Amino acid sequence: MKAPAIMNIFNDIVAKQSPAVARLQGEIDMYLIDGLVPYTEVFSVLDWWEVAGTRYPTLRKVARDIFAIPVTTVASESAFSTSGRILSEHRSRLTPNMVEVLMCSQNWLRNKCKGEQIM
Repeated sequence: MKAPAIMNIFNDIVAKQSPAVARLQGEIDMYLIDGLVPYTEVFSVLDWWEVAGTRYPTLRKVARDIFAIPVTTVASESAFSTSGRILSEHRSRLTPNMVEVLMCSQNWLRNKCKGEQIM
């Protein structure tokens, strides 16, 4: 019995993805096999990923995306009161992503001026 044409297309896709999946699986296995790094006063997870990223390039991208998520301790009421100063009749066409960028930037600059560590 001959496989339908759609199955041939599926098999072609699987064959093309297999090396990439195998490479990623190998990268994850290598990361999990490597021992834990002991914590010291000078340890920096960002510096660690800078060095280890050459060994784990795909996981480095995942870590970069996770570390890029802004963390804030500002009360939600305070954050939303800022939006009134960002959105105005002249800035009503800003995308939600751009509003978020402006709000985070303002918060980071304010903290930097106060001498607080941003990250």
